[in-house]
Amino acid sequence: MDGRAMSMLGKAWAKNVAAVSEGCLIPESLKDNMDRTQAFGNGSYRMKLSEFPNYRLSKQGFRADGSRRLMEAALAGDLSHPALQVLQHLHLSYWNISQASLQAIKQAALASAPDAPVLTDSAVLSALLWRHITKARQLSSRGVESTCLLNVVNVCRRLEPPLPLNYPGNALCHAKTSARTTDVESEKPLYELASQISDSIDWWTSERIWGFIGAIETTPHVGKV
Repeated sequence: MDGRAMSMLGKAWAKNVAAVSEGCLIPESLKDNMDRTQAFGNGSYRMKLSEFPNYRLSKQGFRADGSRRLMEAALAGDLSHPALQVLQHLHLSYWNISQASLQAIKQAALASAPDAPVLTDSAVLSALLWRHITKARQLSSRGVESTCLLNVVNVCRRLEPPLPLNYPGNALCHAKTSARTTDVESEKPLYELASQISDSIDWWTSERIWGFIGAIETTPHVGKV
């Protein structure tokens, strides 16, 4: 269950607890929001996992194995684990972008054509971060020719018909945007980078989501996806 789903579950639970404590009827049934039959389609959109560029099967065991070994090393205090040594140098930070700064970023990312699609705040901010993280890592000078940005897409409302608005289960896909490192680091208009990100998210149509579900269902070991 992801963060959004936990939030939906917590809100519904709070409404029910408040209603019961006040002797009122339960305002919302969690069971009503659990209906996910829309996500299974009619079986006509079967696709292969190889048709989804953002996913592949691991050849070195299950995906969670690396995370499990890292957690075990951290709990045991084993500093010999190479990933643990890197993590010790990382710091968690929280960013706050004011409305004025966000407006200035959006203004700088305006399209040159007046009839061009309007991009979301998320796409513009993602493009800005992608550019400056790539520059900070000096990828092009280190010989890295391409770079990518991965977004998590909530597909609840992308299905036709959509899942319930307050659906508390996982309904996520990954949208991957790739570009030449020199283009990301260059003075290429931010709007173009943001458009690539937006296009990678819009790629997930209802039919492709159904096809992806079908591909997962036919995968022998889901933990290796």
